[in-house]
Amino acid sequence: MSLGIPLSVRGAITTPALSLFLVVVIAALSYLGVAAPALLADGRTATVQRAMESVPQLARWPSATTPGLPAFGETSDPGVGVWGAAVNTVEAKRAQQPEPLRSLLGAPRLTMTLDPQATRDEDPDRVRDVPRNTVGLVSDLGFLSRSELVAGRLPKATDPSGGIEIVLTERVAEQLEWPVGAERSWGGSLTLTLTGLVAPSGRDAADWAFVNGSLDPAIEVDGNGNRILAAAAFMHLDEMAALTDRVRDVKIRSWMPFDTAAVDAATAERAEAQLRLLAADPAIIPMYDQTFYDRGLPFSSSLPQAIDAGIVRADVMTAVVTVAAVGPILVALVVLALVSRLIAVRRVEPSRVLRERGASVRRLIAMLGGEGLALGLLGAGVGSALAAVRPGWVGGWVLVVPAILAIVPAAALPWGALADVERRGRSDLGETGGNGWGRAVLEILILAVTAALAALIAAGGGAGGADPRLLALLVLLGASGSIVSLRLLPVLLGIAERRGRRRASLASLLGPARARRDRVVRAAPVLAVVVGLGVAVFSVAFSATVSGGIIRSAALAVGADLRVDAPYIDAAGAERVAALDGVA
Repeated sequence: MSLGIPLSVRGAITTPALSLFLVVVIAALSYLGVAAPALLADGRTATVQRAMESVPQLARWPSATTPGLPAFGETSDPGVGVWGAAVNTVEAKRAQQPEPLRSLLGAPRLTMTLDPQATRDEDPDRVRDVPRNTVGLVSDLGFLSRSELVAGRLPKATDPSGGIEIVLTERVAEQLEWPVGAERSWGGSLTLTLTGLVAPSGRDAADWAFVNGSLDPAIEVDGNGNRILAAAAFMHLDEMAALTDRVRDVKIRSWMPFDTAAVDAATAERAEAQLRLLAADPAIIPMYDQTFYDRGLPFSSSLPQAIDAGIVRADVMTAVVTVAAVGPILVALVVLALVSRLIAVRRVEPSRVLRERGASVRRLIAMLGGEGLALGLLGAGVGSALAAVRPGWVGGWVLVVPAILAIVPAAALPWGALADVERRGRSDLGETGGNGWGRAVLEILILAVTAALAALIAAGGGAGGADPRLLALLVLLGASGSIVSLRLLPVLLGIAERRGRRRASLASLLGPARARRDRVVRAAPVLAVVVGLGVAVFSVAFSATVSGGIIRSAALAVGADLRVDAPYIDAAGAERVAALDGVA
């Protein structure tokens, strides 16, 4: 009996194909058990982020607009000018936010815009009128950091009564036909001088979208159908402090960048709730003129609705993936049970010899269990290591699944082998019978209920929405399929056995004869086939449902195959629309 450990090793070597297959099955299941939480978490995160990315930039970042002019200081500081008090107030508002929102929000931006007015070139030598336009005058605290000068010079702070210096982006100046150095009348009361042209520097590029008409003029159409270019002109940072007589025409706008890439499935729900609270609690900034409209800066965003929709989709995805994974997992477990059973059968004779020579049951359990545990640990270790490489572990608790799988062969081998060792007779010499009248009555009842429910659904027609009868029918069809398969399989095996008797090869007779007499070998493949068929049917039905749902939702949202929303469509755009299939 001192050869117990070598015997267990030798036993594993005598059936290398089965042992290797058992290791592969356990490794695959272990990888799935360890990787599934991380994969689901990644899928949930991707779903939430995709929902956030579908929101336009202007509606994604928290932003606020309020009329009035902020209070300003006596001295101008680098970067913030005379507006330090307002900037500090908004920054303090961001710093007060709880985690994770505080880390997701970037440094706040602040701009002041004087309501747009029409500009005219009053040069008597000009041969044609400038394009119809309106220009808003902007003091932007972040303008210098995200732009670079390409022509002329930057504007200086001036006395507005003597004229205001501005810069435009290259594309805006080109469309307004405004050369550097030219003057134009603004609103009939101020003179604007274009001192330079700028272009985006590539830093903070998304901030341009919050200044309407800054990169390209916006297109507006008046009541007479005239096309008007709405643009933004940038003044010196402190110029707005000299326009206090126009305080009622000033609008304050502030926004905070939001790092959507840092939102994951674990923090999405908290971030959503914190964004809603941020919108409900405005930032009260000091104002130059306290008016009735002084309501602070209520930062709002469309992200909470998008995050909520993303969380709902992620929850549905998790449920669907879980249901879809049940079938392959059950099939793999059936395969694991079959392989463990086959290995146990091959250990019966050696265990019987050892038992006759005085080996105790405890010793045999230790020998067979050690072999199963070695194979199980090898497979669990390989699967867990692969999952650690990609996609990674979400925590140490995921090792529970590989641990359980490693124990399965350690328990199945001793239990299956010793049960046959103690059995003196041969159970495979005659055909095994069924379970009597109870099983037959139950099977007939299931088949009758399935047929009746199918006939009821066919006669009643389809109902709107999800019909619970269809869900029940799918379950009953799976049960009925198993019953029919288990009843037909012995008949088919009997035919194969009779054909095998007429052949010279023993293998053609032994396979069907053993399968027809061993209940486990006969039932397990049927279970695997039925479950696999159920998974296939579910996948097809789910794919059709999702595809139909997408088409239906799109039709309800758009109202047609194509919808274009634009205040103005130029000739090139109209030609592109006309070139689409089905457009007349």
